[in-house]
Amino acid sequence: MQIETSTGFKCDIDERKLIDYRFQKAVTKASKNINGALFELVDMLLGDDTALTEHCAEDGICSIDRVIQEVSEIILQLTENKEIKK
Repeated sequence: MQIETSTGFKCDIDERKLIDYRFQKAVTKASKNINGALFELVDMLLGDDTALTEHCAEDGICSIDRVIQEVSEIILQLTENKEIKK
């Protein structure tokens, strides 16, 4: 699924991630402590975080809040997609 966030970050995510046990486990961890699970979520969603961190960086700093915002938007768009292939 092609995703574009409100800030213009574009990525292609397999929407089946939503039905993956490991992904749901990471989302649950993140809901309790986002900083503790953020790396795991990004790895599961994107594999390589280089494009995301470059997109989020301003003045050489990649703000954790900005990464959280982007990941949240990606997950929201995934959940809004009604046609999940099993």
